[in-house]
This record gives sequence, C-alpha cells and structure tokens, in this order.
Amino acid sequence: MARDANGKLIIDFLVVDDQDTMLQAVRNILKTLFVGKEIVMARNGKEALKILKESATGFLITDWTMPQMTGIELVHLVRNNSQLHDLPTMMISDETDKDKFLFAMEEGVDGFQVKPFTQGKLMTAIGSIVEARATWTPLQKNICRLRRLMLLKQYDKCIVIAQKMLSDVVCPEVNLILGESFYLTGEYKNARNILEKFVSAEKNGKAIHLFGLTLMAEGEYEKALPYLQESVAKNPLNYNRKIDVGKIYLELGMKEEADEIFNSIIRDNPTDLSLVGAGNAFLKKGDLQKADNFFSKASAPIPETAAIFNQYAIELRRVGNYDKSIQQYKKCLKILPDNEAFLFNMARAYLEKGDFPQARVFFSKVHALYPSNEKAMLFIKHLDEKSKP
Repeated sequence: MARDANGKLIIDFLVVDDQDTMLQAVRNILKTLFVGKEIVMARNGKEALKILKESATGFLITDWTMPQMTGIELVHLVRNNSQLHDLPTMMISDETDKDKFLFAMEEGVDGFQVKPFTQGKLMTAIGSIVEARATWTPLQKNICRLRRLMLLKQYDKCIVIAQKMLSDVVCPEVNLILGESFYLTGEYKNARNILEKFVSAEKNGKAIHLFGLTLMAEGEYEKALPYLQESVAKNPLNYNRKIDVGKIYLELGMKEEADEIFNSIIRDNPTDLSLVGAGNAFLKKGDLQKADNFFSKASAPIPETAAIFNQYAIELRRVGNYDKSIQQYKKCLKILPDNEAFLFNMARAYLEKGDFPQARVFFSKVHALYPSNEKAMLFIKHLDEKSKP
C-alpha cells in the first residue's frame, strides 16, 4: 500500500458497514469499476474514524445504521475535523426516510444511496459526487477554506474573511459560519445579530439551533427553549439537539420534561456519543448519579469524548469513588496512553485511595514524559519521604 508525503497510507475508498455481506458487495462493485484502486473496509464508525485519521482517504462510503457509532455520527465527526472536513462522502441507508435524508444533507453528505442498489446506480452516484467536487465554484472553494479556518480555531481570521465575502455576495452558508465563529469566540451579541436576521429569513435548522445555543450561552433559557425545540422538530433524529433541549429543561428546573427527553434517548438504543452527551448534561448540573446512568452504558471513549470521561472521573474521585474513577482513566489511557492530564489524574486517584506504589508509578510516568510538570515531581518527593523507614 502506497504512502503520501506525510507517511500516511493512501486509500482510495473507505467502506463502512457492520454487515459483511454488504461490505463485500460494495467492495466487489468498486473493484470492478475502479480497477487497481485501494479499497479498505471498516465494520463500525469508531474503526472507520481511526482509519481516516491515520490515512489519506479519497472517498468515504458509510452505512447509516451501525452499533457503537452510526454513519451519521461518523460524518458529523468528519465534517468537524479540520483535516477531514472536505472528504467526499456518500451515505447508504436501507430506508427512504425523509428525516434521514434531511439529516444527512444538514451534516454535509455529498450523496445518499438507498439499499438495494445496482452497480450502475452506485457508479452514477459516485461519478456525480466526483464531478460536483471537480466543478466547485470559487465561492464553494472559499466556503470550504472558511470552514477549515473555523475548525482550526482561527476565528478572528475567519470572521474578517467571512465579513468581506458577505459584502460581495449573499450566502447563507457564509452567514452561518460567521455566526458560529462569533458564538465560539464568546461574542454572543454579534452572533445573535447575525443569526437573528438569518433565522427570520431562512428556516434553516442548523441556524435555528445555533441561535438557541447563543441565547442559552447568554443565560436566556426561556427565550432559547422554543428555538431549540424548533430545531429538533426540523431534525428529529439529531440527538445532540434533543440533549440541548434537555439541558434547557434542567436549567429551568423542569425536571419531568428533562427526564422524559433523556429517557426517550435511552429508549432509542443510543450509541456512545449520545450516551456521553446526555451524561455530560447531568455531570455539568452536579447530578453524578444520573450522569452515571448514561456513562455506565457507554462502552469506551474516543479521543473526541475523552475529556468528558476525564471530568466524569474527576467527579467520581471527589466523592471518594476511587475504583470507578480509576476505571474511567484506564479507558481514556487505552486511546491516549501518553496524555498528561489522564496520567496525572490517575496518579491522584491512586494517591487519594491510599495506593501509594501505584500513585508513584503514574507520577513517575508524568515526570518522565513531561519533565516541566513540577507538581508530579513534588508528589514523587512526598511519596518517597513517606516510604522512608
């Protein structure tokens, strides 16, 4: 398998499906249509995301319904990753569900294919996506660059360029990126001014959701609620939006409504991302017991959710549940073994538990990997003093 200039494996197609028969069927079609191309298969979204980060992939084809991470969750993470955000993507589903199609379009899917499909249909769909990408207008290319700047957190530069673009053209996508950039920098008044005009002119579900989040960030919970509810009505399959409505209910003290919306998520057999999102909502409200109801059902963190598991472990440690806290850090260290915060917090959990040998092991790892971490060195000296006869 060839590698690019950065040493990454070059993959022409990544096909994602939890059904071996479908994986092989798509692979066989691609092998026939694209002779000599490198085709790699993954059986769930987590596996696919890892491959995407470690390779230079040219085209993603993913099924929607999969355990651990759905296809739409995978696409959401891809579109919000600065290195992957412009990857050509096709979604496959066994349903002609209008809500699924709209959700896929909101997340920036390039094409949508319904099972069963023929070789000809798949070839036509892939060809259409490739041709559309090849004939992007200057405006489309600039929007892509603008989104990458935002994902790289170069918000000031993104805002300046977006404002200049809007002085020349009327473009809803640029308006949305500008509003989101203001929101992410904490400039809520500017975000509100941009989004309020946009929401009144365009019934765009993403804009309505972002406007509700902006009001929520300003503490205007009652004003935010109807916008967030409307965004859910426009995209009822988006669990992140339901979770945001649940957060508003918690802030407003609407316990029964909050319980109902979070219980509805549980009833839908959610994947890890939804479980972690719901657990985090209760974690931020200090309700560790309800947070645990969701975190305990999640199988394992991924790099994108590891920070939330870390916070969960910190809260467990604070209430003296050291064993469970350590268990969460072990999960995080499996995917990020050299993470300074995880190693240090693991050491703290062992220290507070009274397991001084293990505490020293992890403080020593921190010191070896991060010599500038003075706290780790102080703890090592303290433990060495305690161990003296």
